[in-house]
Amino acid sequence: FSADLRRAAQAIFKTVTPDLMNYATLGNVIPHLHYHIIPRYKNDPRWGAPIWESDLSTMQVTTLKAAEFTQLRDDLRAAVTA
Repeated sequence: FSADLRRAAQAIFKTVTPDLMNYATLGNVIPHLHYHIIPRYKNDPRWGAPIWESDLSTMQVTTLKAAEFTQLRDDLRAAVTA
């Protein structure tokens, strides 16, 4: 599991070049394990603070166009399989 997480995090870092990466391991309501790999940027209004404490109504909505989504998906795939 850890090796897969490292590979995924490296691919995300290479693809979207964040200033920092946050990691969170959760699984507290239903017995399970899941992991968040969260790229963070210095221009993030929540920089230095947990993303969990944000009021969703204050968050900027970012939607990728279909071509941008496809490119990001392809770039992540290439990075994770490299």
